[in-house]
Amino acid sequence: MQRILDKIKQYDTIIIHGHKRPDGDCYGAQFGLKDIIKSSFKNKKVYVVGETSQFVDFVGKVDQVSDELYQNALSIVVDTAVKDRISDQRYTLGKEIIKIDHHIPVDNYGDLRWVDTTFPSCAQMITYFYYKFKNELKMTTEGAVALYTGIVTDTGRFRFRGVSKITHQLAGLLIEKG
Repeated sequence: MQRILDKIKQYDTIIIHGHKRPDGDCYGAQFGLKDIIKSSFKNKKVYVVGETSQFVDFVGKVDQVSDELYQNALSIVVDTAVKDRISDQRYTLGKEIIKIDHHIPVDNYGDLRWVDTTFPSCAQMITYFYYKFKNELKMTTEGAVALYTGIVTDTGRFRFRGVSKITHQLAGLLIEKG
């Protein structure tokens, strides 16, 4: 996680990708991470790209970016185990690629990977990332809503496998954000 934070600090432009037909976890992880980066590092340009999802579009609106924007950008792909499933294949145009995922690893793409199948959602991973570096990172209510939405949807309202004490503790941290 420290290496991921260090990479985020290195880049002025960060483009966050998710998977095709995004669900609440994908959107929550994408927009939650965007909020954390934007809130913590005001001068960074951070974009979420990919397909839209009408049932969770209250979490955020996908950005439209040009190919040129990738030239010196960091691409971060969340919640996607398989390269073919990444929405917007331009993630490969980024100078470096980070993969953050909670699924069984299928494709080992990315220059830096954080894959942990013990997390029930990628949004919980992003929340945990925030928690581990809470002295350095900030988050707004909008980011908390995005991440909470991701956790709730991918855990089936806290009923599915992998839900643990830490899941509830991190959800509580998000609730405290408003």
